[in-house]
Amino acid sequence: MDIFDAIVIGGGPAGATAAGLMASRGRRVLLLEQSHFPRGRLCGEFISPECAAIFGRLGVLDRIRDAGAQPIRRMDLIAPDGRRVKIPVRWFAGAESPAFGLTRVRLDAILLDRARELGAEV
Repeated sequence: MDIFDAIVIGGGPAGATAAGLMASRGRRVLLLEQSHFPRGRLCGEFISPECAAIFGRLGVLDRIRDAGAQPIRRMDLIAPDGRRVKIPVRWFAGAESPAFGLTRVRLDAILLDRARELGAEV
């Protein structure tokens, strides 16, 4: 029987990132996911600016950009009467990086592949 330092339940963005970061530090990690990938999601295609630093540490930020991630630099809030306010994303995050839009299918694949590369058992 294999002994693991950590078992991560769920292979979505949070689980795959956690497994990859632990594996990058030499931990023996088992990542369990009940679904088969790729799997589409109706939501979850918005990557907030704070994620850039984490994905940079994980070594996938360039892969995310190369996969077609679209930078999002502002949000438009529209009231029911049509009034509009444009807000820079950096106001929310205090970060220089923009937010990104990328399909969950692509994001999930990048993060799971990286967790495997770093030594996590998926």
